[in-house]
Amino acid sequence: MSAAGANKSAQATKSVSKVSGANIIKTDLDNIKNLALGSAVETTGIVSVLPGVLGANIFYVAGSGVQIYCYKKDFPEFKVGDQIKIIGELSSAYGELRIKIKDKSAVQILNFGSAPEPEEISLGDLEDGDDFVGSLVKVAGEITSVKTDFFWLDDGEGEIKVVIKPTTGLSLKNLAVATGDKAEVVGILSKTSSGLRLLPRGAEDLIIEKILGQATAKTNLTNKIFGQNILKYFLALTLAIIVILVVVIFRIKQKTKDNLLPKK
Repeated sequence: MSAAGANKSAQATKSVSKVSGANIIKTDLDNIKNLALGSAVETTGIVSVLPGVLGANIFYVAGSGVQIYCYKKDFPEFKVGDQIKIIGELSSAYGELRIKIKDKSAVQILNFGSAPEPEEISLGDLEDGDDFVGSLVKVAGEITSVKTDFFWLDDGEGEIKVVIKPTTGLSLKNLAVATGDKAEVVGILSKTSSGLRLLPRGAEDLIIEKILGQATAKTNLTNKIFGQNILKYFLALTLAIIVILVVVIFRIKQKTKDNLLPKK
């Protein structure tokens, strides 16, 4: 064996450790894309999307472009911003890198922290979009088309499909998003067979700027949804009060009628 080959072999030996009968490669998220699919890996990251938000079997860690997948949907309790350690098998789905874990025992919470900041990008950067797939990003532009559960966003350098998943609790119909609106969208950049898409996690990831004549009204959708919920609660409370009043009035009239009847 050559000296160069011996050095590479020594480096490879140093990079793995024996854990639970498997050769686990300890790596950071910046280098995980350089490993072969099927590798058993151990890495750490910051939670950017919780399980169930963009899919029942998955969650994401920030800055890595890596999705964490569990067939059993068995995850520990953690919050966005928590630092975790993950042990699993490196794989890929629809061009998106993922770590498959067996169950919640493969995830360990190391620290508690604040929500990660998205990386601001222009859609022109997505010519080599694989560098950002799975990452939390922010894009600003104009809405050019609106469908039932997605809209198209154009920032002047490119266009991307923004998909609203039902698991987020959002609805474009309720949000009244329209063509011509300016939007700032945060979400996970995802890849499918039809191309790239952006997946917001909730109302806090969408800021819509509506153009009204020469004036601009900027609406944060979190506040809009909150207002809609307050209206629903108010209407329900009003209806309940009306029903109670009708019952009370009916009973008073019935009692009065009984008192007016001659006693036997």
